Amino acid sequence: MRKLASKIMKIALIFLMTSVAIQATSTVKAQTYKNVQEGGSVPLPSGITPDLTVTTTAYLSFTPNPVGLGQKFLVNLWITPPSHSTRYFKDYTVTITKPDGTKDVIKVDSYRGDTTSWFEYTADQIGAWRLKFDFLGGYFPAGNYTQYAGGFNVAGVFNFAQSCYYQPSSTMEQNLTVQKDIIDLSVN
Repeated sequence: MRKLASKIMKIALIFLMTSVAIQATSTVKAQTYKNVQEGGSVPLPSGITPDLTVTTTAYLSFTPNPVGLGQKFLVNLWITPPSHSTRYFKDYTVTITKPDGTKDVIKVDSYRGDTTSWFEYTADQIGAWRLKFDFLGGYFPAGNYTQYAGGFNVAGVFNFAQSCYYQPSSTMEQNLTVQKDIIDLSVN
């Protein structure tokens, strides 16, 4: 009886291993999508009237203020309303005007979905600085957009039957003071 059970077990194991090997080597036919968009916004093409137009508001904040010479400060920027989690905005533009009048223009892309972005900048001149954020607008053509897995998201492809244009918006210039002494950011 034991020999029979042992033979049945061996046959079952061989059958299982063979079926796994067949499944591993079989060809998978994935669904293909047409008109797949990368997800980044583009400037509104000449002669195109978008199906939807969204009014935006730009926001800019930075910390610490004041900041010490040679010290980094954090610049945060975002627009409202947010976009879909398959989309992001290209070329957020921050103009930093230093006390001597020189300008540094920083361009960064937003994160997908929440329209936020940030960067660090080192204060290299003492005096009054000015920062301004310009969102130049962003167009998303109709089509399929890929959703990447992560966080609360499930990977997949989302179809948007209508094109969408987020109108430009800007902040006012905001003042930043750079002083000689470093600002102590430690918590006591």
